[in-house]
Amino acid sequence: MHLRTADHALGKLRFASAAAVVLACSVVAACVDDGVEIEGVATSTVVPAVTEEATIRSEVASPVATESAFGDVRDKGTLVHNFFSFLVPDPIIDSRYNDFLYGEVYSGLFRFRGGVDGVVEPDLVGSYQVSDDGLVYTFKLRPDLRFSDSTTVTSTDVKWSWERALLPENGAVRASDVLGAIRGAKEMLSGDATSLSGVEIVDESTLQVELVRRRVYFLDLLADPLASVLSQANVESWGTDGWADFAEVGADLEFDELPVGTGPFRIESFAWEEGATLVPNEHYWDGVPEIDSLEYVGLYSGGTTGVIRQPSLSEFDFFGADREMAEAISSGFAGFMNGESLGVFDAHIFEVAPRVSFLALNAALPPYDDVDYRRALLGTVTPTPAVEILSIGGPSEPAVGLLPPRFPGRGAELSGLMPDGESRSGYMRQDASDTISFVSEGDYMQREWFMEFTSRWKSELGVDVEFLDVGDVPFRTFDDQLRDGTLQMRYVSVNPRYPDPHAILGMIPGLFGPNAESEETRELAAMLDDAAMEQDRAVRIAKYQEIERHVLDRALVIPVFWDDGTVYELVKPYISGYTRPAYHGSRYAKVTVNTTYRAYESDRLTR
Repeated sequence: MHLRTADHALGKLRFASAAAVVLACSVVAACVDDGVEIEGVATSTVVPAVTEEATIRSEVASPVATESAFGDVRDKGTLVHNFFSFLVPDPIIDSRYNDFLYGEVYSGLFRFRGGVDGVVEPDLVGSYQVSDDGLVYTFKLRPDLRFSDSTTVTSTDVKWSWERALLPENGAVRASDVLGAIRGAKEMLSGDATSLSGVEIVDESTLQVELVRRRVYFLDLLADPLASVLSQANVESWGTDGWADFAEVGADLEFDELPVGTGPFRIESFAWEEGATLVPNEHYWDGVPEIDSLEYVGLYSGGTTGVIRQPSLSEFDFFGADREMAEAISSGFAGFMNGESLGVFDAHIFEVAPRVSFLALNAALPPYDDVDYRRALLGTVTPTPAVEILSIGGPSEPAVGLLPPRFPGRGAELSGLMPDGESRSGYMRQDASDTISFVSEGDYMQREWFMEFTSRWKSELGVDVEFLDVGDVPFRTFDDQLRDGTLQMRYVSVNPRYPDPHAILGMIPGLFGPNAESEETRELAAMLDDAAMEQDRAVRIAKYQEIERHVLDRALVIPVFWDDGTVYELVKPYISGYTRPAYHGSRYAKVTVNTTYRAYESDRLTR
């Protein structure tokens, strides 16, 4: 029996005990418990006997929240979830591993609802207007908005938060992508201005935003964590010098005053690699969460030594699983860790935005300024070599384009555009003595498939490649090369931030920084600008599909693989309301706990 993913269904499975050794899973036969009635729960509700035959319950498409099978006793409690990597509680920092924290603590003017094709809706905004030409937005904040420290949220806070993200010294690498359409943003990003001229404070709760050019997806951008609204007084009391040097500050990082936001929770305690405790934000506009607290427990410890902690799953109410573990569970087995039986969990399948990974080539530098050379590199490794590509959270497949399956704008197969062996035959490097230097950006999957790429480039084109892990070069060396436009090639893994083709295609011209402009990138940027202004959705989609074909035909990128966006979560059955947003947002704001059943489960494990 397998977890079902057809029709975007949410699979749900109960098993007797489960464990995941991080990055590996040891599976043995499951323990069996007799069915037991729980005092305080309706008499028709019985804790079912858990057998070795797993059952799967099909539900509606994600990201619908989980439902407890044991009634709806809405008592409070403290819930525990794991995280892997480091906690960086500043939403302007580009860290996909911290989106789960940003969605609980911070919020912006807008948010997403629904699945991969989700729609944007007002969050902190109570009402808004858009001019006929699509260039001017007027936003009115909800009445009596407050930060989690009870101070009032004003339109000045909104402007200041965006300006902070645009100041180069604050290290918000995606600021241009999110806020670059606003008039004055370009000047701030270049260091020629310190204020955002395109944002006018009308009054304490109203601001007017002027764009340089129409962007039909502009409200989607304002749902990004980077556009979250922060308290200036609070940020200035953090006692840090900013996050641009975060990688060098490491475990010495401390706060004089903990961050506050406008999300459903506030931070009560924080340690950058050990974990954090969140408690409900009593001032949250959309209903105060019903749990007492939420604890994040880190699996990564030891600072730069990179030690992975192997926890007991009995510590957790939620736990991120991988595909292999979920499939083992769905076959009627359950795992043990350190010989310990670890209780009852439900395994849920959620579908989030699918990911695409590719190699980008810097067309501003020789020999990549030669389209025939780029096509030769692309054609030599297309389709992706049949090496095992691992992906925590969901299956991957070789990519034959940039827009992944299920993502808005995905069109017909594009494999016919890929240069084949015949089209690249006869093209060899005239000067094979030059060496391509490729610096890995830390993705653990890169080395295996990239070694296969380089062996093909060497044997078929005579090209040598120097592969360096990011740890082999000073952090600032990579950063400086990116800023100076001298990086030759880079690996890019894109988790789209909003449901529009521009979220993927729009980033390509700027991948090597403002000093890597070329005729290729200028032409592509003009095509993207034209598509971004088109109001007719069908026409826009057609333009983006043409852009995708252009990028592949000009061999500006080498697609590597798609991740289908399937993620697996283990959730205790006494929990209702847990969800995984397709893009950003809170997972726990509507969570409730049946503490009567939870007490039974705790007692059962100690017997």
